[in-house]
Amino acid sequence: MTIEDIANKEFSLTPEVKGIPSDEVDDFLDSVIEHLENKKNSEAIIDEITSKEFSAVKSVRGYNTDEVDDYLNEILEEMARREEETAALRNEIAQLKNSASAAPAPRSSESAGLLLTKAQEMYDEIVGEAKNKADEILNRANLDSDKIRENAQQQVSDLTARFDSMRRQVSSYYDSAVKALNKQQDALKEFKDMM
Repeated sequence: MTIEDIANKEFSLTPEVKGIPSDEVDDFLDSVIEHLENKKNSEAIIDEITSKEFSAVKSVRGYNTDEVDDYLNEILEEMARREEETAALRNEIAQLKNSASAAPAPRSSESAGLLLTKAQEMYDEIVGEAKNKADEILNRANLDSDKIRENAQQQVSDLTARFDSMRRQVSSYYDSAVKALNKQQDALKEFKDMM
């Protein structure tokens, strides 16, 4: 369960019977998210969730009480699981530190060679992963640039077509205007000749 899961949780609304006001639940979940994002004391938020009592209001359309309670219990269970996991990892780290400090230093060139081999393997693995990640990023960037190029080419093509259409319209209008002007000049000339 992630912070995003909590932020995006949707509850069903009760049909105008006893329910929990939705804004009260939303505000409370926002404070839970704030605690989790700021990594504040998890015991405090667990206590807050455990002791939180929402006001149930009759004749108000609100969130289904059982659904809200079940979801808060899910959050508590997830937080408890994470706390246990964190404690186990801390114990494991402490044990590894103790065993590392108690481990005898390598005594022979064979041990040093083994250590260097392991270090080289780890280096190769890290470099390989970095290259793979870089290739993946480069491939994604190439795909994105291809899409951008295609979109730009399409826009250029569209604008060129619009420009050509407008140029034809202007040319047609110009030709019509010249013809009309020539007709008027001819008519004026005929009129002058008659007088």
